Amino acid sequence: MKNLKSFLLTSAVAFILPLSAVSQKLHTITVKRVINAPAEKVWKVAAQDYGEISNWNRYLYTSEYVEGSLIGETGAQRMCDFNEKGSQWLKEEIGNLDNEKMEMKNLVVGAGKFPIDTDYSYAYTRVKDNGDNTSTLSYEYVYRTKPAFMGGMAKGKFKKMLNDLQIGVDHYVITGETVNATTGNWKAIKKKYKQEGRFKGEFSS
Repeated sequence: MKNLKSFLLTSAVAFILPLSAVSQKLHTITVKRVINAPAEKVWKVAAQDYGEISNWNRYLYTSEYVEGSLIGETGAQRMCDFNEKGSQWLKEEIGNLDNEKMEMKNLVVGAGKFPIDTDYSYAYTRVKDNGDNTSTLSYEYVYRTKPAFMGGMAKGKFKKMLNDLQIGVDHYVITGETVNATTGNWKAIKKKYKQEGRFKGEFSS
C-alpha cells in the first residue's frame, strides 16, 4: 500500500508540473505594417500622443491621461474605456519611452473585466524610418491571461486587435480622420484596406 501511494503521488506530480509550466507561459505576438508617412509623424501618433489613443483605436469609446499625466513620457498613465458605461477598461503606463530610438514600452497596470494578468502583460511600440518617406510600425505584445490557460485561445483575437490598431494608426496619420467605437466608419475603412490588399499586417509569434 505504501508503495502504491508513493507511485500515485509521484505520477501526480509528474503530470501536474508540465501543466503548470504550460499554464504559466507568456505569449508573444508581433505585427508590423509599412505606413506611407514619415517615421516622426507615425511616432507622434502611436506614442507621443499617448492619452489620445481613442483617436485611432476602433475598440475604444474614450481615452484620457490620468494620475496627473499630461504628455506621452516615461511614467505617463492613461485610462482606456471599451464601453459607454466605463465598466470595461484598461489602465496603462509608459514604462519607458525613447524618442531617439522611437521605442516605447507600455505596461498594463489595471484591467476591468478583461482576463489579463497585469503583472506579466506589456507591449513594445517601435517605429522604423525606412529612408524613403515611409516607416514601419511594429507592435510586440507579451501577455499572460488570468486564468492562464486562456492564453493560447486568446491569441487569435489579440492578433486581430493588433492588426486593427495598426490600420487605425495608418488611417489617422494619413487622413486625420478619427476612428473609434463611436465614429461608425470602421467598416468603410476595413473595406478600403481590403480592396487595396493592405488589410493584414506581417505577423510573427
